[in-house]
Amino acid sequence: MHFGIGGSEDGHLFYPKKVVAFRSRIGEGGYIIVDKGENKARLQLFSKRGEFIRRLQTPYLEYVSALTVNDASHLVVFSSSVMMFILDIDLLEPLVLKWNDCTKAIGEPSDVAVFRDRYYVTDYKNHCVVALNNDGEFFCEVLCRFGSFESTPYPIGVDVSTNGDVLVADSHGNHFHIYCCTTDGQRLQEFECSQLKISRCVGLRLTSEGFLISVSKHNHTLLIFSTIFVNPPAPL
Repeated sequence: MHFGIGGSEDGHLFYPKKVVAFRSRIGEGGYIIVDKGENKARLQLFSKRGEFIRRLQTPYLEYVSALTVNDASHLVVFSSSVMMFILDIDLLEPLVLKWNDCTKAIGEPSDVAVFRDRYYVTDYKNHCVVALNNDGEFFCEVLCRFGSFESTPYPIGVDVSTNGDVLVADSHGNHFHIYCCTTDGQRLQEFECSQLKISRCVGLRLTSEGFLISVSKHNHTLLIFSTIFVNPPAPL
C-alpha cells in the first residue's frame, strides 16, 4: 500500500519527515505523519487505508526530532529545542497531558522508544542513550545514561524487544551498526552489516516478526535486516 499526494494543503504531504503507526482507544487507529508546515512542523492523521482524517493542532514545533506512541496510545514528541510533549490525540483537539524541558538531560534527540516505565532517547550529539522515567511524580527524571563514541557513535535509532533487549543503531563510518544491551546499558552484543555501504540512516524499528527496519536517506533505501539473536552470536 502507498498513499499521499504532494502539496502543502492539509491532507497532502509536503516533504514528509517521519511517520508512526498508532492504535486509537476509541477508533481503528492509523498513521501520524510529520511534514513541513508553514514555519513549523505539521502533524497529520491518516487512517489505516491512507485516508486523510485531520490535522493535529499541536504546540509550536519548529522541527520534530523524535516521536513514538506509548502504551496508553498517547503521542510522545521531542522537538528540536529538546522539549518533550505527551499528547492525547483521540480528542478532536489534541490535549497536552505532560510536557518537560529536557535540555539539561539530552543534547540532540534523534529517536525514542518506550518500554515499561521508561523512555529510551538516543542523543545524537552526545553519543549515548538516555533513559527517562515516563510516569509518576518523577516524570522525565534521568534513570540512567549509557553509550559512548566507541559503542554508540551518532546514534540514529533505538527500539526495545519484548525481552528487554535495547537495540541502538548508528551508520557512522558508512556502515550499519547495532549495539545491543540490557535496559540498564550493560553490553550484550554488537552487530554490523559490512555488505552495504550506507550513510545518513534514520530510525530503527523491530517488527513483530523480528526484522529490523531502518531507512538510508542518502541511498534512498529501506533497510530490512533478518532476525538477530543475542545468544549465540549471529551476523545481521
